[in-house]
Amino acid sequence: MAIEDNRETIVAGMMIRVREELRLKPVSDSDTIVNPREVKEGGSFNVTCDASRAGVPSNTKNLQILYIVWTGASNNSVLLARYWTYSTPYEYKFKPYSLPERNWSFNFVGNNRNTMKIEIIVQDAKCADAGLYVCRASIDNNLFFIGHQNLSIVAQVVPVSLTLVPQNANGRGPYESVNPAGSNVTLFCNATGPKNVTFQWKFGSRLSNFSSFTPYPVQNAVSVAEPVLVSSGTTCVQYIHLSTLKFQTEDKYDGYMYVCVATENNRDTIVGNMTIYSKK
Repeated sequence: MAIEDNRETIVAGMMIRVREELRLKPVSDSDTIVNPREVKEGGSFNVTCDASRAGVPSNTKNLQILYIVWTGASNNSVLLARYWTYSTPYEYKFKPYSLPERNWSFNFVGNNRNTMKIEIIVQDAKCADAGLYVCRASIDNNLFFIGHQNLSIVAQVVPVSLTLVPQNANGRGPYESVNPAGSNVTLFCNATGPKNVTFQWKFGSRLSNFSSFTPYPVQNAVSVAEPVLVSSGTTCVQYIHLSTLKFQTEDKYDGYMYVCVATENNRDTIVGNMTIYSKK
């Protein structure tokens, strides 16, 4: 517009439209997609990807794909589940991730961009399930994050080994040894599990029932090393544990079995056993 002597003359005109940038609102820290955030091995957890939580603008034409992706220790992303639309009118299809011999279930519900939802329910959590779970959506051919959450798995107690030094098999089995009376021996008990694992050594005649075994009476013969966190690049909470029992063999305990028991949350796990003969 040009003005001269208070006269207005339109030179040219142009309409400029500002298109609001399409954004999805992120899920708040208190509104997780993984529940619970930490679970013990063997426990259960669920992952929910809900389109209604995406903050999809009202003028959006279509929510094409909703899916859940997981990234574990290898840093490789794995598609766990996908829920998508195709053709006109829109039809809804789903595809769960194949997990043979795992107790996982997949629920796909809803029939529009506000109600579509994927839920994965895991009933047999394993350390390998730890990692980052991400809920994503594809809207008008643009990819957006709805939410993401790290899952921590607390490892169960897993026996590693029980060894005797020195072990003199003398033709006996792998869990037996002949160490004459008066010999100094050391038993090493190794296990992995959560940090709060305790150890107890029991012994008794190999011909007796284990329920009749008694705790080793000399407490200063037992030592427990500080647990060591296993650094594996995942959020699996797992420690290496070591307990030792040092003593001198006696004739009266000929053919006695020594057992290492690891305890966590009132649950006992036998790591291993060794029978020691003090007479040839």
